[in-house]
Amino acid sequence: MIRLFTPGPVHVPQPVLDAAARYPLYHHSAEFSNLCQRVWQKLQHVFCTNSPVVLLPGSGMTGIDAAFRSVLKPKDHVLVISHGRFGERLVQVSERAGYVTYHRSFEWGLAPTADDVTEALRSFPQTTVLWIVYSETSTGVTVNLQEIAASVRQEAPHVLLCIDAVTALAIHTLQTDAWGLDVVAAGIQKGLMCPPGLACLSLSQRAQQRLHEQPRTAYTLDLMTVLDAQQSGKRFAWTPPVTLVAALETALDLILSEGLDAVIERHRANWIATRSFIHASGLRPFGESSSFAVSVALHCQADQIRSTLAEQYRFMVAGGQERLSGSAIRIGTCGAVSPADLNELFSALANVLTLFPDKR
Repeated sequence: MIRLFTPGPVHVPQPVLDAAARYPLYHHSAEFSNLCQRVWQKLQHVFCTNSPVVLLPGSGMTGIDAAFRSVLKPKDHVLVISHGRFGERLVQVSERAGYVTYHRSFEWGLAPTADDVTEALRSFPQTTVLWIVYSETSTGVTVNLQEIAASVRQEAPHVLLCIDAVTALAIHTLQTDAWGLDVVAAGIQKGLMCPPGLACLSLSQRAQQRLHEQPRTAYTLDLMTVLDAQQSGKRFAWTPPVTLVAALETALDLILSEGLDAVIERHRANWIATRSFIHASGLRPFGESSSFAVSVALHCQADQIRSTLAEQYRFMVAGGQERLSGSAIRIGTCGAVSPADLNELFSALANVLTLFPDKR
């Protein structure tokens, strides 16, 4: 069996696998309805919000696409702040959905600051919606979301603030209500320690109101339908992956029993250990390297190292994306990674690195 040290999918704890393997519930049963009610409430605790958190089948990107199709109005002007591949993907989603889209791009490896975001808002005063990635999976860099949110609320309080939190939820501190975040989108296959297949989104009161204010052009991505079904007690508007909902409850129970602060501290400790290994091993850290979910290191033979690590030691780490393709190793530390797991990976990776001197 290959052991995953990728930034998603991640190693899934055995109790979560066991829950997913149980005989599936009928999605119109009272038992499944009760399960959904519990999951939605537990998600609110993880998102730190009193607003609804909706679930829909798909990846984190499915949730983001649904937010664009459902929450945004036809005349919205969208500002995307990008600092990696997934921020650039937000630009594509916005443009394909037909919105006037402004893009302020920052160098991969660097984190845009609150001042940068304020300056961008002043450059594009027509902005009504702002999207930003909290933790950029392609570069291993986070932004200071608390400061950015505060600056947006001061500079442009009318702007809808939307967050890609796919590699941030249950990994970094995320105070949805306290920071005034309108839409927060994530998946379940990273910090929530589940197999892929569900998107989860929190929707502020302002975001919910917007669902009523524009034409409904989507079907399975229509968050109005999803929210109506959830609030009316019908659970889901169409057949959901019931086994994943059961797995998600078990994962949420593990997170909440450990304590959200403790979970975040565990991720931080794993990030510190990984950074120390990268520096000691001769790998070159990429950029600011601030994400607790994934650490990016450079090596001229990155792909050969990854394949050797998988073939000889059965450990899988991720490769570089787009401009980092072939030259980067991404070590995922999100989910249920323990210090013992990391030590085994580091030992194996150190052995592999002796075979591949970095010929810069």
